[in-house]
Amino acid sequence: MLGCAGCVALGAGACHPNARPSPAAPPRPEAPRAAGRALPLPARAHGALSGSALVEAALSLRPAERERLIVDEIDSGNLPPFERRLVEVRLSSGSLSGRVWVTADYLAVGTDEDWVRVPMTIRSAKAIARTAASLLPTKKLVDTIHAAASVRISSPYMAPGRDMASVEYFAAHHAAIEERRRRAGGALGQLVSGPKKDLVISRRSQSEPGRTPIYGWFADDGRAIQGLSLVHDDRYLDYAHGVRLVLRSMEVNGREADLLDVLAERELADLVSDEGHFDIREAWARGW
Repeated sequence: MLGCAGCVALGAGACHPNARPSPAAPPRPEAPRAAGRALPLPARAHGALSGSALVEAALSLRPAERERLIVDEIDSGNLPPFERRLVEVRLSSGSLSGRVWVTADYLAVGTDEDWVRVPMTIRSAKAIARTAASLLPTKKLVDTIHAAASVRISSPYMAPGRDMASVEYFAAHHAAIEERRRRAGGALGQLVSGPKKDLVISRRSQSEPGRTPIYGWFADDGRAIQGLSLVHDDRYLDYAHGVRLVLRSMEVNGREADLLDVLAERELADLVSDEGHFDIREAWARGW
């Protein structure tokens, strides 16, 4: 199990270990419909950075500059083509059934041949999600995605320390995950889950603003090593962060719905949340 000791924040902020196994409407713009079930981002530009080129460029940047580079690359459409095509995940709760569409893997930059998973702060993850008409998953969605994943792999061990937010750490972690994915027979575009702590949205953020909700990082036996935690501030970053996007446009009982509306409705929220219903529609529109 990886610890959190010596984690480094972007800016200031303390880090405390909290990796414990977990038991298994205001007016606003409408979310775009999920036509084609692909991320609504620009086409990848010819000559955009490959994964290895991004790593090389990031080595000479300060953390905030690196973060800006990653956000700009993804917002401009620089992600591997396999990740643009979303994967359907089915949901059920009592009489409710539904479907969401999610990225096949954690957010990455590059091509199908040369790419790298990129950790980032919760601030950046939310900004990218808004650009892509998406949300971050809830804790329940992380569990549901893991159960549905074709490729379930655990995280390789990396020693904790002050370098956990470094480019070298996240590049090495990506390479080690790729080795495990290939050994497991996983193909690009298959749903991958397990080796990262998901940045999530949580009801607790309403009473604990300015924090980084994380959950997941699954062991080989399917247990979530990292329970839902908001111990870090919202400038915190380490190599184990993973960003999974969930398209806002989903289905409930065969009808199109906005995931933000579903979360806010008492009668529907259990389909996507194990924290009850919570309404973040106005906050999301403001840039929360």
